Amino acid sequence: MLRSLVGSEMCIRDSLVFVPLGLLAHPVGMTGVPVFLLNFLAIVPLAWLLGEATESIACYTGQTLGGLLNATFGNAVEMILSVFALREGLIRVVQGSLLGSILSNLLLVLGMAFFMGGYYYTEQKFNKTGAGANTTLLMLSAFAMVIPAIFVQSYPEEEHGSALAISHSASVILGLMYIQFLFFQLHTHKHMFNSLDQDDDEEEEEEEAPFSVGGSIAILFCVTMIVALCSEALVGSIEALTQEWGISEAFVGIILLPIV
Repeated sequence: MLRSLVGSEMCIRDSLVFVPLGLLAHPVGMTGVPVFLLNFLAIVPLAWLLGEATESIACYTGQTLGGLLNATFGNAVEMILSVFALREGLIRVVQGSLLGSILSNLLLVLGMAFFMGGYYYTEQKFNKTGAGANTTLLMLSAFAMVIPAIFVQSYPEEEHGSALAISHSASVILGLMYIQFLFFQLHTHKHMFNSLDQDDDEEEEEEEAPFSVGGSIAILFCVTMIVALCSEALVGSIEALTQEWGISEAFVGIILLPIV
C-alpha cells in the first residue's frame, strides 16, 4: 500500500539499500525488532519494483491483461507473508493482514485515487462493464467472508468444523468464479473491456515501458524470491516484536503488514 501512496520514486530506489541489510540481519546474529524493521523496510522497495515490472509488461500486453497481472503480483507480498505466518502458527496475524489489506485498498488507496483523479481531471471515464463485474465479485466475496461468522454467531454450540467447511466451500466457489470472470474478460467479452482502452490510447501518448518483456519477467522472478527470504525473516521476528513493544499480533497484521 505504501508504494501506491509515496510519490518520490527516488526515495523508494534509495531504500533498496535495506534489502541486503535485511537479508544479512539474521545471519549476523541480529534478533527481534532490528530484524523486523530491516526486513520491513526492505520489502517496501521490493514491492515497488514488482509493480514497476508488472506495469512494464502491461505496456506490451495491453491495459486489460496488464491490470490482471498487476492485481495478481500486487498481492504477491501479502500472499507470501501469509504463507510464512501460517507456517509459524500466527493465525491472528494472517487474519489481520487480510482484513487490513482489504480495508487499505478499498478505503485508503481507492479514496486517494478518487481524490487525485478529481483534483487533476474535471471529468473521468470508467468502463461500466468492468466496474459492474468487479463490484459484483466484491459483493459476493464480502458475503463469503460474512457467512461463516454469521453461522458461528447463530449456532455457538455447534462445532467450528462446520463453519470451517462452509468457509472452505465458499473459497473454492470464489476461486471458480474468478476463473470464469477471467474467461469472460479475456475471451468471450474481450471487446467490451477493450473499448475504453482504445479510446484512451487515441487521446494519450503511448507510454514507454521501462523494461523489456524478458527483463520484466526476470525481475518478477528474482524479486519474488528475495521477498520470500525477507518475509521469512520478518515473520520469524513478529513474536519478539510483540513482546518487546507490547503490541498485539492483530495490530501487526491489520496496521503494519498491509503498509507494504
